[in-house]
Amino acid sequence: MKKLYSLFIGIDTYHPESKVTPLEGCRNDVAAMKDFLRDTYAKSFDLSPEITLLNDQATYANIVKCMGTHHLAKAGKDDVVLMYYSGHGTQEKAAPEFKSLDPTGLQESMVCYDSGLPGKYCLADKELRILLSIIQQQGAHLTLIFDCCHSGTITRSLDDTNQGKVRQFYFPEGTPARPYQSYLDGYFVKKFPQGPSSDQLPLASHILMTACDRQEKAFELKIQRGMFSYNLLKVLGNDPNLSYADLYTRCQASMFRSVEKQHPQFETIAGFDPWHKFLNLGESTRGAQATYLLSANDKDQWNLNCGAVHGLSTELNKIAEFEILEQGTGKSLGRATTTGVGFQDSTVVLSNNLVLDMERSYNAKLISIPAAPYAITLKTTTKGKKRYDAYVKALQAIGKAKFSPYFELVEGKVGGKYRVDLDQDVLEIYNQENNTLIKRFGGDDDDPIFEGATDILDQIAKWEKNLTLDNRNTQFNRNAFKIIAKHSDTGQVLTGLSDPANPNTEVINVQVAKNLNGKYVLPLDLELKNAAGGTLFYKALYFSRKFGVMSLNGDYLTVEEIPTQDQYIQPQALEFDLAEGRKESSEIVKFIVSTVKINEEFLLEQDELEKLGETVEFWKERGRGVDLLANARDLVKKGQDKKAPANDWFCKTVVFKLTALASEVGKTPVQMGNGKIVVKGHDSFRANLALTSAGNSTRDINSVAPLPQILGWNNLVSLDTPSRDLYSATPDTLEISNLENDADLLNNPLQIELDAQLKAGEFILPLTFDGEDFLPVGTTRELADGKVEISIHEIPEVKSEGRSILRALKMCFFKIALGQEQNKLCWIEYVDGQPKYHDTGVKEKVASAKNILLVIHGIIGNTTEMAAAMGRAISSKTVDLVLAYDYENLNTSIEANSGKLKIALEAVGIKPDKKGKLNKKFSILAHSMGGLVSRHFIEQLGGRAVVSKLILAGTPSGGSNLSKLTKYRDTAMFLLPLAVNVGLAIPAIATIMGILKGSKSLTASLEQMDYDHPGHFLKNLEQSSDPKIPYYVLAGHLDLFLETDNEAKRLVNKIFKNVANVFFDEPNDIAVGVDSIKHVPLKRKPAPAFFDVKCHHLNYFSLKESVDKILDLLAVH
Repeated sequence: MKKLYSLFIGIDTYHPESKVTPLEGCRNDVAAMKDFLRDTYAKSFDLSPEITLLNDQATYANIVKCMGTHHLAKAGKDDVVLMYYSGHGTQEKAAPEFKSLDPTGLQESMVCYDSGLPGKYCLADKELRILLSIIQQQGAHLTLIFDCCHSGTITRSLDDTNQGKVRQFYFPEGTPARPYQSYLDGYFVKKFPQGPSSDQLPLASHILMTACDRQEKAFELKIQRGMFSYNLLKVLGNDPNLSYADLYTRCQASMFRSVEKQHPQFETIAGFDPWHKFLNLGESTRGAQATYLLSANDKDQWNLNCGAVHGLSTELNKIAEFEILEQGTGKSLGRATTTGVGFQDSTVVLSNNLVLDMERSYNAKLISIPAAPYAITLKTTTKGKKRYDAYVKALQAIGKAKFSPYFELVEGKVGGKYRVDLDQDVLEIYNQENNTLIKRFGGDDDDPIFEGATDILDQIAKWEKNLTLDNRNTQFNRNAFKIIAKHSDTGQVLTGLSDPANPNTEVINVQVAKNLNGKYVLPLDLELKNAAGGTLFYKALYFSRKFGVMSLNGDYLTVEEIPTQDQYIQPQALEFDLAEGRKESSEIVKFIVSTVKINEEFLLEQDELEKLGETVEFWKERGRGVDLLANARDLVKKGQDKKAPANDWFCKTVVFKLTALASEVGKTPVQMGNGKIVVKGHDSFRANLALTSAGNSTRDINSVAPLPQILGWNNLVSLDTPSRDLYSATPDTLEISNLENDADLLNNPLQIELDAQLKAGEFILPLTFDGEDFLPVGTTRELADGKVEISIHEIPEVKSEGRSILRALKMCFFKIALGQEQNKLCWIEYVDGQPKYHDTGVKEKVASAKNILLVIHGIIGNTTEMAAAMGRAISSKTVDLVLAYDYENLNTSIEANSGKLKIALEAVGIKPDKKGKLNKKFSILAHSMGGLVSRHFIEQLGGRAVVSKLILAGTPSGGSNLSKLTKYRDTAMFLLPLAVNVGLAIPAIATIMGILKGSKSLTASLEQMDYDHPGHFLKNLEQSSDPKIPYYVLAGHLDLFLETDNEAKRLVNKIFKNVANVFFDEPNDIAVGVDSIKHVPLKRKPAPAFFDVKCHHLNYFSLKESVDKILDLLAVH
C-alpha cells in the first residue's frame, strides 16, 4: 500500500513577544482535516507517516526539519505528500539579493510560531521552493493546502465581523529586510553569493491550494473554522474522488454565496496535472471532464462555471443550452440557457418554469455546440486517402465520430495556417505560413501515429483558439485599460500598430542590438493603467512558439488588480532574447481584463510541445519507434467611461516582434546574408537594416507574411544560407527602418544588388505590404551572372487608423519565371467546385458530350480562373463539358496559335462532318488576346463551321495600350499590383513581368495588337467575311467598377502616384479601351451584341455580375 506522508500545521496562538495577532480556528481545521483523511482514505493509504505541529510546536526550525529528510522527504515515487497549513500569511521585505525574483522588494511568507522574534523569521516562498524540490527528489505526488492569506496589500470594503477573524498579519512599518544569510541557514549564500535568478532555483511539480489570491483576505467563520478549509472538506465529503480541477470549481461555488471577496486559488506548478484525482487516487480525468457546476450567487441568480474560456460564444445571438443533472444520481432535472457569458462563468435562466433549490448545487452538461473546431488542412496522396478513410472507419466502429472536439481536418483545402500531409507510410504536420515541419510520423502502425498526431493537433488548435479568445460584445471602452511597454535600459516607450486582422492586437516591432555579453536581449518595463470607473482585474498569458501557454501573474507580474484611475508599474517585468543564430522572433502576451476576479486561467495554460521538427517512427513489426532527428522558452524571468456590467471582460494582445539589428545604410556598401544581398552606399539616406522571414505567425501592419502563400514558397528568394531552426525560418525579407532623409531617394535611389541566380525568362519581383495593399517596390535591372539591381525611389507610407505613419519598409523578392507554356487542350473535371485538368481522354469526353464550352485565355495568365468560374455552367447544366486551351502567349504569333488551336480541336473530334457541320453545340469563351485567336480561327480558318457562339471578354479588336511602346509599361505597372492584390496566379504575374522586362522591343503577340502595325493583323481580321454566328462582347469599365468598390478605388489612386495617368482619357478596362473592345464589324447577321460590365481587365471571371452575364449568354439558344 502506498503511503501518505502528511504534515499538519495549525497556529492559533503565536509567541507573546512576536506581537502576531491570535486566531481561533486553525487547530480546529487541522483536527477536521485529519478526521476526514482517516475516515475517507484509510483503505487507500498507509496514513501512519504523519506529523502534527500545533501552536508553539510550529517553529521555523521544526517546520523546516519536518519538510526535510526527517519526514516529508522520505516519500518515495509511488507515495503522496500532503502539507496542510492553517494560520497567518504575510508579505515581508525580502533580502536585496532577491531583487531579480521580487522586483517589488516584498516576498510572500508563512508566519511561524516564533516569527518576529529577534533572529527568527517567517518561512519565505523561495525557501519553500527549495524544500519542495528536496521532498520530490524521489518523485512523490505533492499537494499543498494553505488556509492563510497568500498576501494582503489591498484593503477591502468588507465587514470583517460578518465572517470572523482575518488570517492576515503585517509586520510593523520600519521592520528591516530579512538578512540574506538567514534563508535556510545560509543555503542561498553558499549556492548563490550574489543572489539567484529564477532559472537557477529548482521547481518541484506540485499543486498549491490556497484560501485566497495574493490581494485578498482569508476569513475565519464564527464557528471557529477557516472558511476555505470548511468549504473544501464540505465539497470533498460529498465526492472524495474529485479531480483537483473539479474540486477547485466546486469549492469556488461553495464559497461564492458566503463571501464574495475571497476566491480560493489552485496553482499547478511545473507541469502538475490538475485533472488527476485528489491525492492521486486515480488517473487524469481531463478527457472525461464534461460537466459543470450550477449554483446560485449572492444576487439569487443561477451561475454556471462555464464561460468563454470553456468555448462558449460571447455573441449575443448564440445562446448555450445545458442539461441540469442531480448530483450523485445524474437524474435529468431540466434545462437552462445562458443570459450572459463571462470569461470563466455565465449567468443562466432555468427553462420551462423549472424551480430548483438555491441552497444546493447541481451538475450541468453542455448540450449545444460551444464553438466550431479549428480547421486544419488535410492533403493526401491516393494511398494516404485510403489509409485515412480506413482509420476514420475504425474510429467510428468504436463509437468515435471524429478525431477530436478541438480540430477538424478539412480535405483538399489549400488555405489555413496548418496542414497535415498523409501518404502510405508518412504523416507530416506543417505550418504553412512559414513552411516549416512541426512533426513527422513514419511507419505503418496507425494507432500510435494518429494518436500522436491528434495530441499535437489538439494542442495547436487550443493554442490558436485561446489566442483569439475575446468578448466582442464588451460594453467597455477597451482603451480604458492601457498597456505601455518601455525598454528597461533606455526608458524608450515602445509603440506599435494594430494588427489589420485583429484591432485588439498591438504589434510592436523592435530591432534589438547586442548587449555587452554579445546577446540580443529586450528587457521590458510594463505599465498598466486603469482609466475605467471601477477596479479592473487582469491575467497575463505568454503564448510561446512551442504552443505552450503560461500565466505571467505571480512570478512576473505581482499585482492582479488595478483600482479605478490607478496604475501599476512592474520594472523589468519581462525579458525576451534571440537565441544563438536566430534573426527574429515574435513574443505574444495576451491580457484578459475583467470586472470580476479571474480564477480559471489555468484552463488556458498548457505545456510546450517537445521535439518539434523531428521524426518518430512506428512500425507494426518493430514495435514503438524512437525519435530519429535530434532537437526553453524564450521568455526569461527578470529580477471606461461608463460603468460596465457586473461581469464584463475583454482581451488585449501585445506582440513583440524582435529583429536582430544587422547593419546600417551609410556611404559604403553593406553586405548581408553572406554576400547574397548588397545594399549600396548612399550620400544622404540613412536607415537600419535587418534580415527577417516573411513566414511569421503573427501578421503586423506592414507584414509580408501572406505573400509566400499567394505567390508560392518556391518562388521566394532566400537572403541567407538555409536555416535549420524550426522557429526562425531562413531570412527572406529585407527590413529597412528608422529612416532619415528618405525624400532624397526620389532623385538618388537606394540601390540593392541581389544574387538571385536568374536564368533566361526569369524576373525578380520586389514586393511590400503597406498596411493596406501589396505593392511592387522600385525598378529592377538585370546584371551579369544572374544578379539583379533594384532601385528604390520611394518608401511607401504604412498607415493605421488613429495611429501615426510608420516609416519602414519590408521587402520580399520573388523569382517569377515566364512559363514555357505548351499548347494543350484539356477537359475539366470539377472536384469540390475546383477545376482539375486532364489532357488524356479528351476525345472520348467530346464524343459523349452534346453541349461543349471551350475557354481560351488572353495574354495574361492561363485558363485557371476562367475554368473555375465556369464550374457554375456545369452545375447548372448549361453545358455538359468544359474544355480549356492553354498556349504560349508572348512570342508566338496570333495566327500560329489559331492554327494550333484548329489542329488540337480536330484531333479530339471537333471538326465538320461530311455535311460540313458539327453535330454538337460548341461555344467559345475567350479573354483578351484569346478572343483574337478565336476570331482568327472562326473567320480565317473555317471555325465558323463548328462554333455555335463566341463570347468575348476584354478582347482588343481595335488594339491595346499594351501594344504601344509609349504606354505599355505604364499599363503593365498598373496591372501588376492589381494582379498581386486580387490573388492572380504566377503565370499572370509572370506575363506582366515579361511585358515590363524591356523598354526597346515588344513581343510578337503584343506587336500584333497595335491597330496600325505594319503587319495589319487587326485590319485584315476586320475585313473577314461574316461568320454568321452570334458574337457577344463584354466591355469592362474601370471607372464604373471603382464606383462600386471603395477598396479598389483606394488602390488605384495609390498606384497613380507611381504610374502615368493614361487610363481615364477614355473608358477602358485598364488594358483595353471600351471602343477597342467593341470594334467588331456591325454589319453582320446576327449583329454583335455589346454589354458594358463594371469590372477591369483582371476580374471578368471573378466578379459575380460579369460571370452571371456570361452564364446568361451561354444559356441563350
